[in-house]
Amino acid sequence: MQQFDRTERLTRNPDLIYLSRFYRGQALLRAKRDDEAMNAFRAALIARPASQSASTAFAALLVKAERYADAQAVMKALLDAPPGSTDPNIEYVHGDDRFWPYWLGLLHAEIKK
Repeated sequence: MQQFDRTERLTRNPDLIYLSRFYRGQALLRAKRDDEAMNAFRAALIARPASQSASTAFAALLVKAERYADAQAVMKALLDAPPGSTDPNIEYVHGDDRFWPYWLGLLHAEIKK
């Protein structure tokens, strides 16, 4: 788990912190350490609230622990998120495509000059 600890020392990027915490949760889940996985998914949602991957994993563990109201609250936050919210885990496969709107905006600004 040391590789996950390093991330937060090396960056303040909320997407990278989210991914580190989410993947920690996945590793803990596979190791059948559900309570620790639940904490990791909760921490991931602090970095990027209402992200789909951590929300569904966290809610599933809450249901497994028979904490139904808490699971509903997590899923409600996900469903109430503003349109266009992204999940860094889902966007991960696209690499730096997340910067596309920014670069496109700069390009349009230069063209207008």
